[in-house]
This record gives sequence, C-alpha cells and structure tokens, in this order.
Amino acid sequence: MHGTSRRPEETQARSVSSPNIGHQHDDARVRRELCRSLIQERQVIDRRTAKRFHANADFAMLLSVYLAEAEGRDTYQCEVAQAATIAPSTAHRKLGDMVRRGILARKGTVVDRRRVCLVLGAEARTMLETVLDHIARDRQSYRVGNGKPGDPS
Repeated sequence: MHGTSRRPEETQARSVSSPNIGHQHDDARVRRELCRSLIQERQVIDRRTAKRFHANADFAMLLSVYLAEAEGRDTYQCEVAQAATIAPSTAHRKLGDMVRRGILARKGTVVDRRRVCLVLGAEARTMLETVLDHIARDRQSYRVGNGKPGDPS
C-alpha cells in the first residue's frame, strides 16, 4: 500500500508506545489497571469453575509482581500466591523455577531480612509491557466499534 495511510490499530499502537512523557504516564496507568483487571478476572474464573479450568498461574504471578513494582511497593511470595490462587508451596516451587530461568530475581529487604522480595527481570518486564499494550489496544479497538482485536504480532 502506498502513502501514509495506516490501519487504526497501527495508529493506536504508536500512541501506546509513544516516547512522549505524557503518554508514558498514561501507558503506565493503563498497564496497572489492566494488571488489576486480569488478576481479578482470573480469580473469578478460578472461583466460579472450582479451579477445573485453572488459568496459567505463572502469568498471574508475573502480573502481580509487575503491578507491585509499578505501584512502587515490594511484593512477596504470599501475595503472589494469592493473586494466582495457588498454595504457597506451589508458588514457592514455581517462583524458584522462574528465578532459575532469569524471569524473576529475589532480593532481601532492609526492613525485615527474613523476607525476600520478588523482582522482574528486564526481559520479563519488557515482555509483559508488550503483552499489556497489545491487550489494551485490542480492548480499545472493541470499544471504538471496530469489532476486531488488533494485529496479534
């Protein structure tokens, strides 16, 4: 296609990842709201289906860590287990695997050295932000009446 004509989702994608400071603030707010929404939706599904259709706990745990970091607070294994609606022992095992793979890191706290915070690795943060931006763009596309999600790439 010639010229500068773009599909609406391409224009939205550019605005979601704009280097403009105002847009970065809006992007961060949208990502935080989306994290909360996705965690809550997953918890509702788990409660309503008695966990027979247990959604991916790893993704919920990563969303929980991302949200805590975005809000400027520490996050611990118990909070992550609650967000994923899994037992703390299961969360401990899954988190250990994510640490070994470099997705997460553990760091001590100054206030209580017995507690260990979870921190996203840079690659995981970038991946989550990309996923959240695509979901936000798709939701916006539905809201404006396009009826189709954006390009999944």
